[in-house]
Formats: sequence, structure tokens, C-alpha cells
Amino acid sequence: MGGGASNANEFAPPLAKDQQCKLYILGAVHLVMMITLMIAFHGGLGLGELFNCMILMCGAYSMNFCFMIFYIVIMLNDVITYFSIVGIFIQNNEFAKCYQLNDFKNGCDSFSMTMLIVFFVFSIIASYIAFQAYRIFKAHSMGMLEGGLQVSGPLNQGG
Repeated sequence: MGGGASNANEFAPPLAKDQQCKLYILGAVHLVMMITLMIAFHGGLGLGELFNCMILMCGAYSMNFCFMIFYIVIMLNDVITYFSIVGIFIQNNEFAKCYQLNDFKNGCDSFSMTMLIVFFVFSIIASYIAFQAYRIFKAHSMGMLEGGLQVSGPLNQGG
């Protein structure tokens, strides 16, 4: 009844829709990584990642560049956190023990340490993908993307 579109993103340019699709894939990967992180640390470390994943999915659905900035800041915080945790293990010379002795007597197991390293790398990659989406969503909101064609300017450089 009424008029208008049911979803304002229906009329988004293809470049913005492509970034939205990439963010949905990133959100699914983030959700799987969050579940494995919760398994590795018995629910102690992965619960906060659920909120990060929700922020990503909300930003992807609404194509809102503010959500993307918020997600990038949170993921860079995760990069520092996971780097610090792994760094403390390396500094205390316990990193090698996690992979040599797999008997849980030293308080460290190889699966948990591997998940920290994988999530550290994932956080860097997720920040980059979110930044690429931020660029496109910001250009779309400012009217710099017209019908899928980019207008010349600083936002059309790079891939």
C-alpha cells in the first residue's frame, strides 16, 4: 500500500552492493571465528566478538559508513589486544611450551594459542575490508557514486 521502496539499499550503485556482499561474507566468517574462539577459551574471550559481528552486520545492511568506522576502531583494538597476549607469552618464554607440550599442565594449549594468532591476522584483514567498504559507503552517502559509475576524485583510487 503506501509508496516508496521497502529497502533504501535497492537503489544503491553496484559498487556499494559489491562491498555490502563482501561485508556479509566477512560477517559470516567473523561469526564462525567467534564461535571457535569461544570454544578455545570456554566462552571467556569470544562473547565480545558477538557484538562486533552485530555492528558489522548492521553497518553492512544499512550501508552506513559510521558503523564501519566504529567496527574498524574495535578491530584495531582487537589487533592490539591479541598482539599483547601473544607477546606476553613470547616474552615469558611460554610460547614454545604451548606447542612442545600438549598436555595442559603448563596452562597453555596449542589450539588456544593458534586461535589467538589466527584472530590477530583476521582482525587486520577485517579492518582493511571494512575500510574499503567505508570508502564506498561514504562516497555513496555524499553522492559521489552515480549509478555505479565513480566520479573523478580522491575516492576512486585503489581497488
